[in-house]
Formats: sequence, C-alpha cells, structure tokens
Amino acid sequence: MEDDIKRWIFDPTIAKLTSALIGIIVVVVVGRLLRKSVERYVTDNATRYQVRKVISLLVYVAAAVVLATVYSSKLAGLTMAFGVAGAGIAFALQEVIASIAGQTYRAGEPKAIAHGERFEAHLGQLAVRNRNQGAV
Repeated sequence: MEDDIKRWIFDPTIAKLTSALIGIIVVVVVGRLLRKSVERYVTDNATRYQVRKVISLLVYVAAAVVLATVYSSKLAGLTMAFGVAGAGIAFALQEVIASIAGQTYRAGEPKAIAHGERFEAHLGQLAVRNRNQGAV
C-alpha cells in the first residue's frame, strides 16, 4: 500500500498534472480578485465591461502559459505539426491571400495605368486593356 502511494506521489505525470492544476487555480483566483476590484473602482459601465473582458482574456492567456510551461517538453512535436500545417495552408492559399492583401481598390473597377490604358482586377484575375483594343 505504501509503495503504491509513493509511486503515485513521485510519478512525473501526476506531478505535472498537479503543477498545472495548482497554476491554473492560482491564475483563476487572481483573475476573480481583479474582476472584483474592477467592480469596486471603475464606475462607468462601458469601461467596466471592457476591463472585465480584457481581464478574462489575460486569464486565458496566463492559463495557456502555465500549461505550456508545465508541458513544455511535450510541445516540440506539436509545434512542429502546427508549423508544417501552417506552411501547407499558406502555400495552398497563397493566391487568395495575395489577392486579398493586394486589394487597395474595388474589384472590377477599372484603374488608369498610363494614357490610353487601364486595368481591371477581379478576385484572382488581372486584365490590362487598351482603350482602342481588347485585353492585352
């Protein structure tokens, strides 16, 4: 019986789980104390709402940092997977991203480039037209 208890206490998985649980409890308690102090010191309702939302966001970020710190040795594979997935998504959507990022005008609206020429751009298309002729 004592050996089972010692094995449970000194098990690295249980130690990490306990550390993560204690860290998250501390973050949540601090977040609740901050929210209570906001209600006491901020009188404007709109400002109070905004500050409470920011505190909630910070609590989530702090909880994620606690979990990442506790389980940092296991995050190497996950980080690699997210990096490869992000690169694949960016490669697959490169034309869509470029057309959205490059739109400083309305799509389909002709713009003058030089005297007598204009171009029309649509999502994923670009046509340069001469005034007297069709598409170049």
